[in-house]
Amino acid sequence: VKNLITQIEEITIHTKTRANLVDVTQEIEEKIDASGVNQGICLIYLPHSTAALLVNEHENGLLQDIMRKIRINC
Repeated sequence: VKNLITQIEEITIHTKTRANLVDVTQEIEEKIDASGVNQGICLIYLPHSTAALLVNEHENGLLQDIMRKIRINC
């Protein structure tokens, strides 16, 4: 494979409550822009056993529904 570039970046998120929705779009986009890579795959990994990555539109009603469901199950 020619011109294969592998780059690892880390973002740390600290939260104050047990259940949170944190929009990390800007942080991810900044890391991608700074990498200089313009074509490829961005892998996002969450090493915590109780963390989850949701890929959705940032729509307030949807976010409220997700939080309501999380609170019911916690």
